[in-house]
Amino acid sequence: MRISEAIALRVMDLDAQLPGVRVRRAIVDGQLTIPKSRYGLRTVPIPPRLAAELSRFAAMREGGEDLLFRGPQGGPVRPNNLRQRVLVPAAERAGVP
Repeated sequence: MRISEAIALRVMDLDAQLPGVRVRRAIVDGQLTIPKSRYGLRTVPIPPRLAAELSRFAAMREGGEDLLFRGPQGGPVRPNNLRQRVLVPAAERAGVP
């Protein structure tokens, strides 16, 4: 799953039956968009343990349309901030490029 798709996930995109997440949108340049092609609309399977954690996390959100992941001010997460502040340091600690 692309970063832009992950940060656009809504509570209603969680599928506990599969378990998985339905990719239906992305946040690009601060704008909510649909995927570029029909192949971008998909369900990504995830491990049951992760699905359970995401469900618990989603329970703290307001409703189905609410973004699953939000920035400190409650708006969408910015992809570059996520990449530079979270993913790059985590990769460095793990010793991977």
